[in-house]
Parts: sequence; structure tokens; C-alpha cells
Amino acid sequence: MIEGCIKWLGEGLNPPPAVRQATEDYLAAEDTLARWIEEECLVNSSYFETIAALFASWKRWTEAAGEYTGSKKRLSQKLTDRGYRSGQTGPDRDRGFSGIALRQ
Repeated sequence: MIEGCIKWLGEGLNPPPAVRQATEDYLAAEDTLARWIEEECLVNSSYFETIAALFASWKRWTEAAGEYTGSKKRLSQKLTDRGYRSGQTGPDRDRGFSGIALRQ
């Protein structure tokens, strides 16, 4: 038992490949932001979209999918966590994100 504990502390659980794949599949299915980006957005470093437009699309998509919408602030944080950079553009200095745009 002690040897097993030492091995666990050193290596972690080290689950079999089937368990790792099932976990990856589950997490991918639960990643609503990734699904929304794939279905509703285009990704390119030259793009910029306002947070108002992104949130309106996000809200429509989550409501149609029966998912939790949250707030504009929460969506902004999720996009920042994914590596999209927030900033301002245009004469009105609209806040938004570079690297992403809505599909037309």
C-alpha cells in the first residue's frame, strides 16, 4: 500500500488511454464557448468585433441551445482566457476583441 501511495504521489493517477479519451470527449462536449466560436465566429488575427455584437450573438446562441448565458463581463473574461485581446477601435472607441469576428 505504501509503495502504491509513493508511486501515485510521483506519477499521479495515470489513467488508461480509454479513460483519458473519454474525459477529453466529455470536456469538449461541455465547452460551450468553443462550440459557439466554431459555429458563429471566424478567427483570424486581423479581425476585430465589438463586445456588444459578440454578446448579442452569444446570448442568442446560448438561449437557443439551452445553455447558461451569463453576463457580458463573464463572456469577456472567457474570451480573454482563450487568448483574444480586448481593446478599442473606431471613432467611438468601441470596446471589443481582436482575433475574432462574427460570421455574416
